[in-house]
Amino acid sequence: MQTFLKGRRVGYWLSEKKMKKPNFQAFADLCR
Repeated sequence: MQTFLKGRRVGYWLSEKKMKKPNFQAFADLCR
């Protein structure tokens, strides 16, 4: 459960960053 919450929090943080940083797409491509 703790890991699930942590993953959700990270996902929320990433989505928030995406809205502020249009360069997120390039970062996502790097992670792929």
